[in-house]
Amino acid sequence: MKKRYYLLIGLCSVSFASLAQILNENNVNTSFYDNGFFFTDSINSTHNYEVPAGNGTHAIFSGALWFGGTDVNGQVKLAAQQYAGNGQDYWGGPATRHNPSEWAPNNWSTIQNYFGQTTWSVTKDDIDYHIANYQASGYIMPADIEKWPAHGDTTLGNYDGMLSYIAPFVDVNNNGVYEPALGDYPCIKGDAATYIISSDVGGLHSVSNGDPIGAEFHFMFYQYSSVPELMNTTFVDVEVVNMGTQTLFGTTASFFLDTDLGNYFDDYVGTDTTRNMIYTYNGDNLDENTGGVIGYGANPPALGLVVLSHELDFSISYSNSVSYPFTDPNLSVEYYNAMRGNWQDGSDQLDQNNQLTDYFYTGDPNTTGSWSENNVANPPGDRRMLASTDLGVFTPDMSVGAVDRVKLSYAIVYAQGTDNLNSVTELQATADAVQVFYNGLGSDCFDNALASLQENQLINFTIQPNPNNGTFVIDSNDSFEFATARIYDSAGKLVYVKDINQGKTHFKPELSPGMYYLELDADISKGVQKFVVQ
Repeated sequence: MKKRYYLLIGLCSVSFASLAQILNENNVNTSFYDNGFFFTDSINSTHNYEVPAGNGTHAIFSGALWFGGTDVNGQVKLAAQQYAGNGQDYWGGPATRHNPSEWAPNNWSTIQNYFGQTTWSVTKDDIDYHIANYQASGYIMPADIEKWPAHGDTTLGNYDGMLSYIAPFVDVNNNGVYEPALGDYPCIKGDAATYIISSDVGGLHSVSNGDPIGAEFHFMFYQYSSVPELMNTTFVDVEVVNMGTQTLFGTTASFFLDTDLGNYFDDYVGTDTTRNMIYTYNGDNLDENTGGVIGYGANPPALGLVVLSHELDFSISYSNSVSYPFTDPNLSVEYYNAMRGNWQDGSDQLDQNNQLTDYFYTGDPNTTGSWSENNVANPPGDRRMLASTDLGVFTPDMSVGAVDRVKLSYAIVYAQGTDNLNSVTELQATADAVQVFYNGLGSDCFDNALASLQENQLINFTIQPNPNNGTFVIDSNDSFEFATARIYDSAGKLVYVKDINQGKTHFKPELSPGMYYLELDADISKGVQKFVVQ
């Protein structure tokens, strides 16, 4: 355990009113809080990203999103934090449209508690069961499906109130209203997901000392247990809305990680610009136990964070064991400098040739002579690192022509090879596979992606009967010689493929109860129908 946090344990139990949300759908066991602290046990000030789950080994001590920019006068406005117990820049619950210089509107506690909760956990099994049984007598709806935060109160607040639409959902009857009793359900990714609403307007930013943005943050953490290649991966989707009154310039989103790979005294870090990834690996081939922390032992793994949706524009790594300006930031301008790939004083990073760079250690440690911590023989140690994306101008949501929502996606990836350096090679392969998978997901909500087909592209066909017991017939009179029928589950995963001809075709796929989508693809035209297996 890191000694610098021992004295903070008493404070944590006071600062965190909500319980941790646990996500352990696959081979990763981790937790999150609604006030922006991720992968950490905020009550006991210890790490909580256990991989492999049940092994007692942890790869991350703490994580958080940093987000901010400068106003028209160059004043830094941001939310950034590192460790629980040192204060906070995030608060659980939604925001309203208001001037963030007020710090919070007078009715902020009402807004924060509007939903009665700030975190929701839903599984694909919950959704499938809901789809198949919401009309059944005696059906008891899971609480987090029933209370899914689809809509805010647009009249609540100082100006135009809360957002009308918050958490994504599948609107079965397309009336724009979340009605789970009529079959609507949360739109999640993965086999299990945790959804969190936070804002940066709950009070003074006691970590970064930065001025508030007036932003509302929606986080969706999700995991897959049904895809073997993703068993060691945790995904994070982030959506940010500018609910304040000022436009930000040089807006930057940064993901902070203190990646303690087992024993935190012997870590190296690096940047893979071709994969938009920052990563950590062991400085030697033995990760020992230390201070009550279980090490990974021989042939230790590597862990990385991949920016899936955007380019990695800046990265930086620093440590608390060195001096200014290469250590932890304290002031808002120091946090912002780090987010833009610079040291605390604003000076540039330099590579091995003393040339300016926006990234740290961009060489592959397996390649002789490349710029890596391994090749320059740095003393291994405790590292922090930051992956940043330049988002440009961030316009208030209420303004004409506003970009309503910034959306970003990340993945925490893990791999273990034959030794500490081969683990980096395996991590690269894992990151590639995860990126390919993410690229194939399409939109946030599979139902929305299907609805985007234009009317003149549709093939007309029927599914009979519907609902059914998994055996049915599709019938199309449209003119095509050959088409491919694809069946997707409610999460958008392809579960069945069959080639068909015009006319009637019998289907008997082995499908569990739930809602599905059948797509006919005849090259120049497509058609989509929903059906339910009971």
